[in-house]
Amino acid sequence: GIDVMSLSITARSVSGRLTVAVQDNGSGMDKEALKSIRSLLRSEKNETTHTGLHTAQRRIQLMYGMSYGVKIESSKEGGTRVKVTMPVIKA
Repeated sequence: GIDVMSLSITARSVSGRLTVAVQDNGSGMDKEALKSIRSLLRSEKNETTHTGLHTAQRRIQLMYGMSYGVKIESSKEGGTRVKVTMPVIKA
C-alpha cells in the first residue's frame, strides 16, 4: 500500500493562552533525537542546524516569558507534534 502523510493543525485559546499545534503521522523521532531537540529548546546558544526552532523559542520566551514557547512530542513510528504557546493579545 501507499503510505499517506497527514498533517493536522489546531489552534485553541484557553484562559488567555493561545496554543497552536501541528501534528503529523510520520515516522517520528527516537528518544535520543527528541532529547537532543528538547535540550536545544532549553539552551541559550544554538550550535546546531535547527535554527528555526531555536529562534522561535528564544523570541517567544524573550517577548512573553519562560512559561510560553515551543514544545515537541514524538515517538518512533508515532508521528510528531509541535505545540507553540503564546499569550492572547487583544488589540
